Amino acid sequence: MSRAALGVALRDARLAAGLTQAEVARAAGVDHSYLSHLESGRRTPSRAVLVLMLEAFGVGVDVVEYVRGVAGDGVSDALAKYVVRVLHLGSYDRRAPVRE
Repeated sequence: MSRAALGVALRDARLAAGLTQAEVARAAGVDHSYLSHLESGRRTPSRAVLVLMLEAFGVGVDVVEYVRGVAGDGVSDALAKYVVRVLHLGSYDRRAPVRE
């Protein structure tokens, strides 16, 4: 999974939620420029930042709790693929679990 694909999915979800980068950055506790780097694929978010962003987008609690509970510290390729699929499909449930 490329960082660019995750970045596009995060940007699309932000826009679909009607939020600005500044609003999401504030909700996730990060700098606006860092969020810009995430959306452009130059950086990968930490799991904690990803969870806060999903919450800001209004993603369902089941998805947020699933992402929060996946083993490991970072955002693996499998987890990134799951998040991209969930955000692009708008299916905010756990029908497509991560396979580590």
